Amino acid sequence: MFVTLETDIANMNIIMRPNIFEVYRRIVLGGHMLSARGILQKEGEVVHLVDRKIYDLSKMLAGAPN
Repeated sequence: MFVTLETDIANMNIIMRPNIFEVYRRIVLGGHMLSARGILQKEGEVVHLVDRKIYDLSKMLAGAPN
């Protein structure tokens, strides 16, 4: 699975291998705000994060203004 993270500074592809996706399936499909930790790969302008762990940060949105 590929997830694209877009910011005003840069774009990054988060690459989830099938075994990682299966472990974190519930978080990936149900989370509203996610964080990923992994290995950063950069070749020219293209940046990838090959993830190792996914975190659900959705609870942090509870106090955020709409």
